[in-house]
Amino acid sequence: MPAKKSTKKSPGKNTRKTPKISTENMMPTVSENSAEEKKRNVKPYILIAVLLLAGVLLYKNKGLFIAGIVNGKPISAFQLNKALNDKYGKQTLEMMIDKQIILDAAAQKGVRVISKDVDNKEKELEKSLNGKVSLTELLKNQGLTKSDFRDQLLVRLTIEKLFSNQATVSDKEIDDFLTKNKDQLGETTDSAKLRQTAIDNIKQQKIAEEFDKWFADAKQKAKVTEYR
Repeated sequence: MPAKKSTKKSPGKNTRKTPKISTENMMPTVSENSAEEKKRNVKPYILIAVLLLAGVLLYKNKGLFIAGIVNGKPISAFQLNKALNDKYGKQTLEMMIDKQIILDAAAQKGVRVISKDVDNKEKELEKSLNGKVSLTELLKNQGLTKSDFRDQLLVRLTIEKLFSNQATVSDKEIDDFLTKNKDQLGETTDSAKLRQTAIDNIKQQKIAEEFDKWFADAKQKAKVTEYR
């Protein structure tokens, strides 16, 4: 009996296709209108924060903008500065120009006054008050701040260093000074102290005379430009 042929069918290939997944649909999208709307919503809060900060700064530094208040009406710092500038501006500017001319001349000649020099002179002047009045009180009565006073000492000491060599004092000048001013010198009997007082006074007078002659010429030659 003839053998039967095997008629097994080979299984067909599974041709099921894997569906493609689009990544486009998985990405979150923000519409332009939505982003613009968020920006609009944030802006008022930023503005409020800026205004609050400005208010705090103005309150803490009100002295920079308001000099005073009279019956509820403010006087601005600008008004105060303008009034001061109109009244004292020219005089103050002249003083600053004069000071710079002196300091420039000193620098050219290698003359320099250091902070310690000013400190020593300040102590010397305070000592000369003999405790009758404090230096702070004296300056206050003269409308000077400590800074103004030290600035004046700086200029004064610079002038002294510039012209002290030209201010020599003779024995005859000392004797003449003591004779003319014996009533003002009080009851001091210390001869050395009296002569030193005479030397200091005569020397200061000579320095002032030399300075006046020099400064008139120096200011004329200085290149000064004013913009006020």
